[in-house]
Amino acid sequence: SGSSRVSRPVISDDARLSLTEVFINRMLTSAQYLKSAHDYKYWLKRKIQFFIKEGLEKKLRVIFDDLLGPNLSNSTLDQAECHSNLPKILDCDKKSLLEEFLREILLAKNSLQLQRLYAEYKEQLDANAVDMI
Repeated sequence: SGSSRVSRPVISDDARLSLTEVFINRMLTSAQYLKSAHDYKYWLKRKIQFFIKEGLEKKLRVIFDDLLGPNLSNSTLDQAECHSNLPKILDCDKKSLLEEFLREILLAKNSLQLQRLYAEYKEQLDANAVDMI
């Protein structure tokens, strides 16, 4: 028979998840090194979309807590572990990023399982906005 197939290596789900996360983290590190806010935001959004697709709520919480900031979140991070206590990363306002990334949950096919997460962080963002007035 004339059909030739290229066989793809079989990779476990755990390995696929790990490799994807490592790749995205490397791209984020590169964007930070190059001080490219556009690329950083792009790759952080991809990371969040990936975590949403895979239903990785704990990993989403780590990112969302960092974007929300140590003073506001019910942080799962020690302040020393927090990416930064500053309100911005590469000239991007963290709270604006969080608001944008929360919308990704609503757009996802599996958004039902993450609605509680969305509501929790949206409520904290809204409460912070009221406090600042």
